Amino acid sequence: MSIVYYALGNMSSMLFSFIPGGWSSIILPPFITPILHLYFDVFSGLIQTLIFVMLTMIFIAQEDPEEEEVQIDLSR
Repeated sequence: MSIVYYALGNMSSMLFSFIPGGWSSIILPPFITPILHLYFDVFSGLIQTLIFVMLTMIFIAQEDPEEEEVQIDLSR
C-alpha cells in the first residue's frame, strides 16, 4: 500500500504545485487511499465468496448420488 500512497503523493504534488506552502503532498492521498482500500477489499471479498460458493456447489453435486427410479409392483 505504500507504493499507492507514494504514487498518490507524487500525483498530488504535481497537480497542486501551484499552491504555496507545501500543502500539495497531503491533500490528495488521505482522501483517495481509503476509497481504493474499500474498493479492493469489497471486490476481493465478493470474488472469494463467489468462488467458495461455486466450489461448494460442485463438491456437493459430485458427492450426492443421483436418484434411481424404483418401480413398485402393486398388482398383488
